[in-house]
Amino acid sequence: MEGRRYAVAPEARFAALRCAGLVMAGGIALSWSCGAGVSETEAPAAQPAEGQESAAQAAATEAGPSGPSAGLLQLAPDFTLPDVEGRSFRFADTAGQVRLVDFWATWCRPCIEEIPMFKQLHETYAPQGFTLIAIALEDGGAEVVRPFVARYGLPYVNLIGDERVAQQFGGIFGFPTAFLVDREGRVVERFIGPKPRSVLERKIRELLGLEAPEAGAEGR
Repeated sequence: MEGRRYAVAPEARFAALRCAGLVMAGGIALSWSCGAGVSETEAPAAQPAEGQESAAQAAATEAGPSGPSAGLLQLAPDFTLPDVEGRSFRFADTAGQVRLVDFWATWCRPCIEEIPMFKQLHETYAPQGFTLIAIALEDGGAEVVRPFVARYGLPYVNLIGDERVAQQFGGIFGFPTAFLVDREGRVVERFIGPKPRSVLERKIRELLGLEAPEAGAEGR
């Protein structure tokens, strides 16, 4: 699937975001794989698709230098979205928490594969000040997401996203994409693709001020 191009119906708002295949960055096609997610502070940038190298390089030059914090926001944007039951959720109400804001879709296989990890992280760290906020970008909205949440028994915050919140986070170009936010509201990490639990959990514990888990304990 890596590097594959997808045909998208013109009326579909979010169907263009594919969890494996083509990612658009500044109008340039970049190939990336959902098989091994990356953290922008720990992994190299995605490689351009075949035939796009010169254009991608030109776009990167125009965009400016890259580095550990390249593309990260200084502060997470405040937003208000409905949850799957139509209740209003304000991001500002989670101030002082460590938050993972995860953009996903019900048809994204890697997103589904992360659910057991998310459940465990929620169970372990929610009592210690961690909030997991899942934002679904679905053309079908709550009618599609609500039964999915019920079927999988998702215990964390599940919201129905829109184009505005995607743009507030700098644009979402593939699923899953997640932002780790510290207690002060700063975006400290952006993950593109599946998130290795060992990396994600270590960063969550650091932000919560917890000791590192014992060797071999991560991922249990």
